[in-house]
Amino acid sequence: MRLSGSYLVLILSVASIATCRSAGAKRPMQNSSPTLSVTKAKVQDSALQLSYRVENPSDRPIYLVARLFRRSAAGFATDPNLVYTEVKNGTLQLTKAMIPVPDHIDVEVPEVPYVVKVEAGKAFDETLRVPVPVEPFHPYAGVKRAGEVHSFAKVELVVGWLADDGIKVDPVARAGQPAELQIHHQTVATKQHLLTAAVGVAVPARIAAP
Repeated sequence: MRLSGSYLVLILSVASIATCRSAGAKRPMQNSSPTLSVTKAKVQDSALQLSYRVENPSDRPIYLVARLFRRSAAGFATDPNLVYTEVKNGTLQLTKAMIPVPDHIDVEVPEVPYVVKVEAGKAFDETLRVPVPVEPFHPYAGVKRAGEVHSFAKVELVVGWLADDGIKVDPVARAGQPAELQIHHQTVATKQHLLTAAVGVAVPARIAAP
C-alpha cells in the first residue's frame, strides 16, 4: 500500500516527537544524602542496647558529630555510649550532635563532640549501651531530672553530620588514648545536618519535660 505525501509527513512527525521526548527524558536522581537507621534496640539488663548504622552513598567523605565526652581532672574522656538526652514534644531524644547554645545562656565556647570520618560509599555501625532509666545529660543547663521514672513510648536517635567539602579537620592527641578528630565549633554550627530515626522501643527515663 502506498501512502500519500500528507500521511507520510504525519507519520514521520509523530515518530520524531516520540524520539525527542524519549531522548529528553531525565532519570530521577538517586539520593546521595546519608541515611540513619536503627538496626537493633532492646531494653535489657538495666540498659538500652541500641545498634545503628549511618550509610554514606555520596562520592565524598562525611563526618559524624558522634564522639561525646565527659570532663575530668585528666581532661576530656570520650565514650561511644554517651548521648545527650532531652524531651521534646513528648519524645525522648538521644542525640549525638552539636547542640546549639540556648539564647538565654552565654558561653565562651560551645561544646562540640569529636567527629568520626565515614568514607564515600561506606557505612558506620555502632552499638550503644545506655543505662536505664536514662538520666539527664546535656551540655547546657535547663534539662532537669524528674522525680519519677517515666516510660517514653516515642524515642528518637539523632546524629549530626557534615560533608567533607574542604573543611578543616584537626587530630587531637591525648595522653594514653587514641587521637580524636575535631572540627571548629563555628564550622559545625553552620554546616551540621541532622539525621533522625525512631528507636522503636519504649525507654524508661528520669527526665522532666520542659
